[in-house]
Amino acid sequence: MSLNEIGARNVQAFVDSTRAKHAFPKQIDDITWVDAIDADGEKVIYSYSLTVTDQAEASRIVEELRRQLPSSVCNQPDMHRVAADGVTFEYRYRMRNGPSYDPITITPKDCRL
Repeated sequence: MSLNEIGARNVQAFVDSTRAKHAFPKQIDDITWVDAIDADGEKVIYSYSLTVTDQAEASRIVEELRRQLPSSVCNQPDMHRVAADGVTFEYRYRMRNGPSYDPITITPKDCRL
């Protein structure tokens, strides 16, 4: 079995485990919903929607997330373990009634692996 196959299997197992623990969509704070979690090869994809109506505010929030997410993800034991297997995390944000933003991608390298 190739490393890519092992990574893809771990991604699917991680996604399946997360789906078993949580129902989606799920509201996580006043303005943020996790809409879905998916697997794509060696990538875990989280899809989020923001309920804010002001595009400038949504852009500010997403830029702040770009700064904070790498350390937040890398410091979570389950996610760090999966990243150690070569898995990448991708966070996709969109306004509920507006545009989508460029994804935030966190690689094993970002976790110093």
